Amino acid sequence: MTMNLLNHKMWVIVPTYNEERTIRATLQALRAVCPDVSVLVIDDGSTDQTHAQILGTSVYYYRHSKNRGQGAALLTGIQIAERHGARAIVTFDADGQHDPNDINKISEPIINGRAKIALGSRFKDHTSARQIPFLRRIILKAGVIATRWTFGIPFTDVHNGLRCIEIKTAVGLNLEQPRMAHATEILWKIKQQGLDFVEVPVTIHYSPYSIRKGQSNWAAIGHLRDLLRTRFLDFRAISSPSHPDHWNEVKSHEAHLQMV
Repeated sequence: MTMNLLNHKMWVIVPTYNEERTIRATLQALRAVCPDVSVLVIDDGSTDQTHAQILGTSVYYYRHSKNRGQGAALLTGIQIAERHGARAIVTFDADGQHDPNDINKISEPIINGRAKIALGSRFKDHTSARQIPFLRRIILKAGVIATRWTFGIPFTDVHNGLRCIEIKTAVGLNLEQPRMAHATEILWKIKQQGLDFVEVPVTIHYSPYSIRKGQSNWAAIGHLRDLLRTRFLDFRAISSPSHPDHWNEVKSHEAHLQMV
């Protein structure tokens, strides 16, 4: 059943950095499937033609003055969505990997009050899992095992960027990790704050471009190493939180928010 996401004040946050090849098609697909949802693109200091490709797609647009990282982009998006009355946010990648048809499915547990966070999982549906390149699948599975061991919670996927989060919960996460470590930070805070969550099977569309643009296998191994260290140390002790001045720019973001 398709829900009217506008009635539920759902915002889709799309962090982007140098995605001129995919961002327009991604936004057009979002608009075709979810015409009643508010879409917010956070341009994390792109140096290519990303902005030009976004023009005319009827989305909200905010640009960081320099590249700050995906975690920082998500925090900016959460702050803007909250100030505009959002009740929940969906995080959605700009590289074409995520399927807009999954948005209603991943939003349902939040809208109906069954959970505070809904996490997309590639491994709840074996059809989607089979599309993952073999080496990446092995690394992700190792990450799942390490996450379960570290946090004591039976997650089935890690570092999947498709999520739906109730807005007060999103603000309460108080993300500190400006770059890719924010994905592990979210899982850690689910454990730390005792948040109700569900996992929802989603489809990931892999392409040579998205694999090349996405997190490298070496970076994924680095996060796996950090998870293993987290088993014995506080997460904050092994990650690299942003400098206190890092967020100064977003305090005035309302003056720079545009509809394009």
